[in-house]
Amino acid sequence: MSDFVFHRAALASSMIDAVTGNGILDASSGLFLAAPRRTGKSTFLTEDLIPALKSREVLPIYVDLWEDRRVDPSIMIASAIKKAIAGEVGVLSKAARQIGITKVSTPIFSFDLDKIGREDGATLKEALESLIQKRKRPVALIVDEAQHATLSNDGMNAMFALKSARDTINSGGNHNLLLVFTGSHRDRLARLVTHKDQPFFGARVTDFKLLGRDYCEAYTQWFNRSIQPESRLEVDDVYAAFDTVGHRPELLKNVVADAFLNYDGPLPKTKALRELALLVNESLSEELSESFFSLTPVQRAVLLRISNSKGDDGLFSSSAMTEYADLVGSLVTASSAQSALRGLRDLNIVWKSANGTYETEDPLLERWLKNHPKGFTETSEEAVCNKCHAVPCVCGNSRPRG
Repeated sequence: MSDFVFHRAALASSMIDAVTGNGILDASSGLFLAAPRRTGKSTFLTEDLIPALKSREVLPIYVDLWEDRRVDPSIMIASAIKKAIAGEVGVLSKAARQIGITKVSTPIFSFDLDKIGREDGATLKEALESLIQKRKRPVALIVDEAQHATLSNDGMNAMFALKSARDTINSGGNHNLLLVFTGSHRDRLARLVTHKDQPFFGARVTDFKLLGRDYCEAYTQWFNRSIQPESRLEVDDVYAAFDTVGHRPELLKNVVADAFLNYDGPLPKTKALRELALLVNESLSEELSESFFSLTPVQRAVLLRISNSKGDDGLFSSSAMTEYADLVGSLVTASSAQSALRGLRDLNIVWKSANGTYETEDPLLERWLKNHPKGFTETSEEAVCNKCHAVPCVCGNSRPRG
């Protein structure tokens, strides 16, 4: 059975229109896309957006800053540009040979490729500008997990360099340098756009559209081609399982594999998907529970208020302080609540929307919080012991920590 790939050509086309200033959404200053991890974002970039760019004679340069977190983002970006230029050198040299020029006496690019982005070498702007001039075609730089650039000074300097390149290359209404940035940490990605001292101030972070029922329809049709009629899947069951595991393709495929390889219960395979998805969700729920109870009491209180859609009522209002105190069991100050919120943002648990309210980042966490409304007051095994601080208690004390 060949690998299943779900193409989203229309979405890719609309994004290219946006980044070239020709769509309903004008993202000519840069397209910033945010989505939780493992929801199909990177697959879309490589399987749909990049081929669509190539079909429009745009040279895509792709770099994933998550690929090797030991390497500074600035180096990874420079290396990706270097690789693209090296490829273009090969193309131009081959073209010269085809018209009878067997030896190129002058360098195609007037700088050392190995020194791109370094103090003694060509800047990112100079490298990109030279590449576009030689190609006489646009270039699209796609930076996946771009939020990692905000974690180092060199990474941020690279972002400012790309902004400078965009301003120079696209002057006069041109769209020769297209910039696409994606991230799974919304707040850190937003650090590139939300303040005047940030490189792409004025741009906006857009939600990457999650896969939906159309994905499940295509997947079901593909899967059923290799299955006996009595064992075939039904779209409603597949979609229900997909929704249960947070619209994550990898988890859906794991559920289907479990149904056909491990499940020996009384239900038909397709009906077993819902049950198996719930088991996966329970496992995820245990992980979420451990993560929740590893937070400080004030962080948990603030997170519960955000989950209950009270963020627009003020996370630091007098009513919020009273609510936190009731949950924690002691006085909570505005400064401690603000510190807790910063911690939640740094942990990629909540993000700040454009209108200033806060929301949970992961839909699975949001669902878990909705299903555990008591949070602090439950005296179940999920409660953190105030003596050994374990989940569940391992010392026999069994008193929850509030």
